Amino acid sequence: MSGGPCPESGCQVLDTITVIGQRPSGPVSFGVQPGFTPGSSPTVSLGNLFQNLYGPKPAPPPKQPVDSLIDDILKNKDTNQKIKTPEQQPKPVKEITRQQAAAPNFADVVTASEVEGVRQKIRPCWNFPAGVRDQSALVVTMVVQMNQDGTPTKVDLKDTGRYHNDPTFRAAADSAMRAVSNPRCQPWPLSPDKYNAWRTITFNFDPRDY
Repeated sequence: MSGGPCPESGCQVLDTITVIGQRPSGPVSFGVQPGFTPGSSPTVSLGNLFQNLYGPKPAPPPKQPVDSLIDDILKNKDTNQKIKTPEQQPKPVKEITRQQAAAPNFADVVTASEVEGVRQKIRPCWNFPAGVRDQSALVVTMVVQMNQDGTPTKVDLKDTGRYHNDPTFRAAADSAMRAVSNPRCQPWPLSPDKYNAWRTITFNFDPRDY
């Protein structure tokens, strides 16, 4: 570095500085610090020196909050997870449903005398459709739920498809369900001790038996 005399105080003021490996494009002047006493050596702040040479020091980047940093790590982890192919995807567990057992035929769970007793009980409530000749083709199958006292509580027709498409069968089925459900022809003479066997039965109503 080089210097020149101060006009009045006799001090040395730096007007040019050379930095190893890099020279400024022009002279750099530094003023004497306030409170300078003539005859003493002036001092120059090193921070001011580099600030004049290279400009102000850039501000450090703001620190990322810890929570935000953890969120970024988790996001990157989720993104980098291997995408599973359809073959690798877990297969849903199939639910096993048990089908309700078919109601047993009425004649299979009671005695022959009990079957005949039920027919005699129902016969007064049965009215065969007028104009029908072939009775053998009009056997109506119903699922009947029973009370323990021998009274039917619910009657469901099994062959609903034929019921909706065959007017003759529909007339016979309506007449059979009315006869089975008619309180005037109840209760049926069945043994209460065997209630678990006939509580839900498949009842084949054959017009030829009535």
